[in-house]
Order: sequence, then C-alpha cells, then structure tokens
Amino acid sequence: MDAEELRFYRDVQFYIDVAVDLIGQRDRRTISHLKDFLHALPSLQQIEQVLGTAIIHLAATQLTLFDWAIDNQDVFAPELDLLSFTKQLAITRLSEHNWIHGQDFHWESERILVITPVMQEHLSNCYRPGELWLLRTLLEIRL
Repeated sequence: MDAEELRFYRDVQFYIDVAVDLIGQRDRRTISHLKDFLHALPSLQQIEQVLGTAIIHLAATQLTLFDWAIDNQDVFAPELDLLSFTKQLAITRLSEHNWIHGQDFHWESERILVITPVMQEHLSNCYRPGELWLLRTLLEIRL
C-alpha cells in the first residue's frame, strides 16, 4: 500500500468514526447533519460505504445503537438504502469465498436468502464482525 492509499483509508476511517459517534446520539436531525458532512467525500458510493460500515461497527460493538439505526433506517436515505447495501454485502462476501450465486445461494424474494446446508456450516467464516448480525437482522436466511 502506497502513501496515497494509506492516507485515503485513514481519511475514510475518520469519517466512519464520526458517523459512529453521531449515530450514537440517536437524533434524526444529527443524522441529517452527518449526511451533509459526508458529502465532502468524492462519491455517493463512499458516503454509502461510510454509513453502512458505521452501522456494521455498531452491530459488532453496540447493539442498542445498532437497533436504533435499524428502527430508524429511513433517516439514512437516500444516501444509504440499508436493505440494498446488506444484500450487496451478502453477495460480495459469499462470492469472495467462492460461493456461486444460483448454485450455492439464491434470492427467493427481496428479503429471503436461500443457502445450501454445506454453505450454512461455513457462513460465519464469510463475514467480518457485525456483518452477519446485519444480514440476520434484515434478511431471512433459509436452507
């Protein structure tokens, strides 16, 4: 990793830390100000990543705040559609572990992910702390 990449990751981590702190206030107006602040980032995708990563962090560390974020997920729109973010996260992590969409897993509906029994045994190995909690909160995972 070169110096520019390292600086980019440090900058993104700063934004994630700010997002975690401000989401912790559990105030819709504060979230609106947070989203305005995040528009300093170069792309909407990066804003989505920061907000999504902050919520994943809360899933791993502060479940009460995570629950508030889930119950109030509309406040993160349009910068973050948490269901779409979660579905994309599911597909990305499974693909990174060589599970094949349409063979090892598929979507039965918008919120139902169907997986094979073999995949179920390895599911927790595919996700970082907090990610699987987010998936299981927003999606139904079936065999």
